[in-house]
Amino acid sequence: MSIRILEKREVEQNSFYNSEKTNDGGGYHQPYRETFFEYEGETYRFVLDSSSCGDFGLRYTKTLYKHDEVLAESNINEVDTPEVWDGGFSHKNPLHVELLEMGFLKLRDFMDDGE
Repeated sequence: MSIRILEKREVEQNSFYNSEKTNDGGGYHQPYRETFFEYEGETYRFVLDSSSCGDFGLRYTKTLYKHDEVLAESNINEVDTPEVWDGGFSHKNPLHVELLEMGFLKLRDFMDDGE
């Protein structure tokens, strides 16, 4: 069974966003994205909440919801010290793997190595 996208929403959280200054100039792209989708007859919501800072590093939370209940979440923070790498998704979950294949997740979002 594959994911069927129902709706996408995105809001830019950085009022100073400027594509010409996304690396070191303060114009970092910091989206809040919600994607509503259907998988195996159930409706889910996937949220990316980014406050990444260009060359200074990634800082985001990715959360998977079903009926407003958190099913999985990853928190990645390369900006603050100490760095946080808290992947909460699993390669053992077919939905999580499909989210990876569709580009919603990266390998760093997983708590296991896929073996």
